[in-house]
Order: sequence, then structure tokens, then C-alpha cells
Amino acid sequence: MAEVDFYEDSLTAAITRMQAALAVLSSDPVDADIAEVSAQLGRLLFFVGRSTEALPHLEIALAAAERLALQETLAQALNTKSLVLLAARRPTESDALLEKALSVALAGDLHEAALRAYFNLAERKADTGRIDEALEIYRVALAHARRVGDTFYDLSMQAGSITPAAHPGAVGRGACRPPMP
Repeated sequence: MAEVDFYEDSLTAAITRMQAALAVLSSDPVDADIAEVSAQLGRLLFFVGRSTEALPHLEIALAAAERLALQETLAQALNTKSLVLLAARRPTESDALLEKALSVALAGDLHEAALRAYFNLAERKADTGRIDEALEIYRVALAHARRVGDTFYDLSMQAGSITPAAHPGAVGRGACRPPMP
């Protein structure tokens, strides 16, 4: 239900459900379920601006994901932690975690995790003026989204590539259109 709340933009309800789930699960040793719920709760807390509260949940998820070889949870928690660190003005560490999230996702053939990491990485490159790198990531990610039939990320990559493609530095290189494979 928390996932439904998330997609219906009811983040507060989703957080409440996740916290309740963790309260029930917390009497057990940290396992895959606790790791996954902790990663998702950390992500939701970040989305509502509660980064300080998100970090301990992400650390639980990361420790369990490494110990239990949960590649999807590892990739997703690394991605979210990178965003938390960026918000805390720690860009170097953030960038390293985001690159690692993408690497883990690609190695595990984890399409949603890879597409989320691609998107955040492209956005990060664009935000720091690395327009050519951003456009290349969008191009690769768009091809990936189309290959696996992910309409959400197909549209997200197209939309995301519009702003960097219109950047003055990209105009002279004929990049003023979304990259199409």
C-alpha cells in the first residue's frame, strides 16, 4: 500500500505505512524485507525534505544489502544516499555513490534501478554544466528505457534532455533536440 501511496503522491501516508511496517519487522534480525523497507523509507523521507531522518534508514538498508547481496536494494539505497549527501553539500561523495549505484544496477541487470541512476546522474551532470556528458547519459538511458519497454523512463529521459540540449554550449553542436537513438 505504501507503494500505491507513493505513486498517488501521498508521501505522508506512504511514510506512515513504511514506519508501521518497520515497527512490526524490527523485532526480527535485519533481513531482506527490513533492508528494502528501510531503503524505500529513506527515499520517501528524502522526498519530503527530511534528509536527516532518511540517512539512518539508508545506512540500515546499505549494511543489510551488502551483507545479504541484495543488489537491487543496494543500488537504490546508494542512489538515494547520493541525493541526501548532495543536499548536505557533499558533492564529491554524492557523485561517487551515484556512479556506484549505476554500476551495481547495470551489473545486476536491474533496469528500474539503472534507469533511476541514469536519470539522476544526467541531471547532476547538467546541473554542474557538463552538458555533453548529460546529453550522452540521456541518450544511453533513453535507448535502455526503450529496449526494456519502460515508458515512464522513456518519457523522463526525453523530457530531461530538453533543458541541457538547449544550453548555449550545446547549440553550436546541433544538440538542440532530445537525443534519439
